Amino acid sequence: HLTATHATIYLDTSGEALFKRGWHDEKGDAPLKENLAAGILSITGWKPSQTLFDPMCGSGTFLIEAAQMALAIPPGAIRAGMYGDDAKPSRLAYRPLVTSAHGFGFQRLKPFNETAEQKRWISLKDAAHAEMMEKRKQFPDSESLGISGGDINERLVAMFKGNWQRAQLPGLPVTRQIDALASKPPSNVKEGVMLLNPPYGERLVIKGGRGQDRAAGGDMERDSYEQAEEPEDRYAFNLETGRQSAKRSSRESLKKLQAQEEQDPKFVEFLRQFGQHLKDAFGGWNVFVLTADMALPGQLRIKESKRTPLFNGPLECRLFKFEMHQKRDAAVDLK
Repeated sequence: HLTATHATIYLDTSGEALFKRGWHDEKGDAPLKENLAAGILSITGWKPSQTLFDPMCGSGTFLIEAAQMALAIPPGAIRAGMYGDDAKPSRLAYRPLVTSAHGFGFQRLKPFNETAEQKRWISLKDAAHAEMMEKRKQFPDSESLGISGGDINERLVAMFKGNWQRAQLPGLPVTRQIDALASKPPSNVKEGVMLLNPPYGERLVIKGGRGQDRAAGGDMERDSYEQAEEPEDRYAFNLETGRQSAKRSSRESLKKLQAQEEQDPKFVEFLRQFGQHLKDAFGGWNVFVLTADMALPGQLRIKESKRTPLFNGPLECRLFKFEMHQKRDAAVDLK
């Protein structure tokens, strides 16, 4: 990167984008990136000792990331060659899988070829592998993980199973095709963590809306850009331009989303029913919902206890936390 007074040289130490874990080659129409899912899990405070449930799991990103955390599997385990054999892509793969052949960018830098660095890398992988083996003893199968999910879409449930196996997790995931309104906590579990990213129209409308905006206004924006003077600091200019674009896209997308929901009474009614279902069936649970709809708590008719601002790409979202209280038993008159 060059400016009038400075030259900056960047070295790519990652190679392929780090969110590409090497297993997520099947997705629904609006997937969540793996690194964002992992970060959200950390925000919730979920621990492997707790039950985790996603009633709208889609292709399983939240649950697979959680299982890898519980089993101490490093996010880059596949590209580091820690499994021996790479995952085989499905016939529905939407992007090439990252494999051990890709490795990391730093492995192609000259200092890495030194014997001391090679030994250090092998030592790090051996230590990580030993921890993985210990966790496998603690969680020998998918049932022991306490991680489960469901989805109304049979195709997405099948994708979840395929992604789980490509992530080389034990057995098959605990999941089934079911409407979220009929979901129930796992047997004998009175407290747990529910984490979901509702797919009921939200992300798809936003994605389409942004695409239409670009198609409609692209020429005008490009003309004005070409006429502008070259900024002195291109890096700072690009950074600020990206921020402003993200804010503008988020506002416009949210307006379209809210307009659609106002016209879709079925969606509004679903949210009302789902909120009541959470109160009836998941007392004692902490429920986390990632959404771009800032009015979601009102639609669920549940007061949130916390809201965390997040960005899903350029889209501004909120991670809402709802503390579901146990229902009090009706007093029994013994007279």
